[in-house]
Amino acid sequence: MWWDTGFEMTLLRSCHNLYWQDTMSKGSFQCQRCRLSLVPHESLANLSSAKVSLLSNQRQLNKSPPSRLGPVSEANSEDSSSRDGVSELGSDNKSSDGAFRGGDKIGRIDKQNGVGGPRHRKPPVHYGRPDESFVMLSESLMTGTITPNVQRDVRTDGDAHSISKRIDMLENLFEVLSAKSDIEYPLCSECAELVKDGLKAKYEEACSERDVYISFLNKLKDQPEEGSEEIEELEKEIAALESSNNQALQELKASEDEKHQAEQELQRLKQEEKELQQQEQDFFDTQNRMSMELAHHADEKKRVTSLNEYYRNQLHSLQKVNVYNDVFCIGHDGYFGTINGLRLGRLRDKKVEWSEINAAWGQTLLLLATVIHKLNFKLEGYRLRPLGSASRIEKIDTDPRTGRQTKPVSLELYSSGDYSIERILNHRRLDTAMVAFLSVLKQVGEYVESLDPTLKLPYTIDHDKIGGCSIRLSMNASNESWTTACKYVLTNAKWILAYASMK
Repeated sequence: MWWDTGFEMTLLRSCHNLYWQDTMSKGSFQCQRCRLSLVPHESLANLSSAKVSLLSNQRQLNKSPPSRLGPVSEANSEDSSSRDGVSELGSDNKSSDGAFRGGDKIGRIDKQNGVGGPRHRKPPVHYGRPDESFVMLSESLMTGTITPNVQRDVRTDGDAHSISKRIDMLENLFEVLSAKSDIEYPLCSECAELVKDGLKAKYEEACSERDVYISFLNKLKDQPEEGSEEIEELEKEIAALESSNNQALQELKASEDEKHQAEQELQRLKQEEKELQQQEQDFFDTQNRMSMELAHHADEKKRVTSLNEYYRNQLHSLQKVNVYNDVFCIGHDGYFGTINGLRLGRLRDKKVEWSEINAAWGQTLLLLATVIHKLNFKLEGYRLRPLGSASRIEKIDTDPRTGRQTKPVSLELYSSGDYSIERILNHRRLDTAMVAFLSVLKQVGEYVESLDPTLKLPYTIDHDKIGGCSIRLSMNASNESWTTACKYVLTNAKWILAYASMK
């Protein structure tokens, strides 16, 4: 079956375009701003060498600055026509907004790299110049005839090789375009619109700057010639302004020097203030420490004063206490004189036990020995031995021939009983001891009277009598006289004790 040649060519071109779109839809190109996968327009699939050279040289022509004030040159007209020709490259398909379009959301925007990131396409493969690309066509396509045994599958190895070379050619073209401008190619239609808006704003800004330059040039042209009066006045005014400027500069320099000095003075004052603040802080710290110490000392003083007052009261109370009166409590119990509750004496109707009488004499002898020690009195001829109920007085005699002391004689100041046979013997030894006691009491009384002549013993002692009553028990017909004499002994002893306690 024979195929029509025109129909065969149309079918082959359609299949070739479908294969081109399928190959490009696999993400060979990305927008260099938003990283969206792009599918090149069909018009870029069949670029001739002239179009490739035109695109490459067009960027170089755009780099040359146009004349600012002169009319548009012929080269610029040709450049404009060339741009029109280039814009027509992608105008074959009216459904496309630019040379590249998004391929049904094949690629998505890279959220990590963002807009304007690095290029991610593979490095270009250099096969020479960009215009050195061609398509291998079979002889049947060149002659316009198709043999019956020609295969109908249009995706041949030659087509695949041709498309690969075209992709490499487009990559080289994009590299050349990107190297000759500040814009990274390729771009999607939306990014192209954004770039076009930016270039439009720059163009308007350049136009505005051009207008300013033209206005300034016109003003320069309108200025008067040199040597005119206006120029002279302006020169004078400039000279005056320069003089004022120099004077202002000098004043500014002087002000800056003053400012520098003021800053140094301020720095010094700040340092001094800092030192004063530190001294003030140290002073307050010292004051607080001293205040705390003063408060502590005041509390300690109050405590010591309170203790002193307490101890003084205690001392005053103790001073009022007569220890001797507490130790030797002398009083009376009816007709009897007592010492520490012990009765000293004996009546017919009130028989006092001799053990009590002996104990009373022992306490009395102890009182007399204590007073002698208190007054630092040196007793002559006697030595007291207070031994409770068995107290004794040792009598020491001196040998008139040799002047030495004889052996002491012990006098018993106690009695064992009241029997008639023993009365003569026991009471005689007791009488001797009681007479010796009166002798000792008389010596102490005379010593006290010598210390203070205004003092006198209540009852006078004369050998064995005191207050006119004999101290001898064996000589008294009745016990009442002896009991009275014992009572007088206790009275004189109390009087001597009172004097000794005041010393």
